[in-house]
Amino acid sequence: MSRLITLPDGRQVTGCKNYVRTPKPGLLIDSRIEVGIALDAAGLKAGTPLSLYVRGETSNTQTPLRVWLSSTTMPTAREVTPDQFKAGIRLDADKVGTDGCVVIFNTTAGSYKLWHFAVMLHDEMDESHVIQQFNQYYV
Repeated sequence: MSRLITLPDGRQVTGCKNYVRTPKPGLLIDSRIEVGIALDAAGLKAGTPLSLYVRGETSNTQTPLRVWLSSTTMPTAREVTPDQFKAGIRLDADKVGTDGCVVIFNTTAGSYKLWHFAVMLHDEMDESHVIQQFNQYYV
């Protein structure tokens, strides 16, 4: 599903929006890290289905990465195994309330390097586009 999106520079495009403020390809996660999410009016509505996608590399074999999307029906952090992280994993949750969201990553041992990261409306998420493009939106 595509929709009309207004970019920060005022341009309007038809596409799907990645709400991650700065996706930071290559972000090293070796402790607790928070990443801001810039939800628009559509994403801030209570009950809105959101999807989070992460993929990257790690030498960890056992210690999971904990991922939590705040202000959603994800009550606690989800544990993502090293194999799931390397293959890419999508986590779905519904928006709760009208407050903004942050994504919190945490690991207790080793490190994870994040290469593909998106938080999008559930019906706009297409993991193949997140893999190919690390932009604010895609057409």
